[in-house]
Amino acid sequence: MEELKERILRDGKNLGNGILKVDSFVNHQVDPQLMDTCGRELARRFANAGATKILTAEISG
Repeated sequence: MEELKERILRDGKNLGNGILKVDSFVNHQVDPQLMDTCGRELARRFANAGATKILTAEISG
C-alpha cells in the first residue's frame, strides 16, 4: 500500500473535516496500474479470510 500512500500524499487534497479528495486518481480518473496494485494487496491481505466478495462504496459530501 506504499504506492497508494505516496499517491495520496502527492495528489490527494485535504479538504478539512476529515475529508480527503482523491477523485483525480481513484473515482473520476482511475489509474489502472494503481488500482491493480491495490487489488493485489487486498487479495494478499484477505487470502486466508475466505472472502468471496469485496464491496466498495463511494462517499461524498
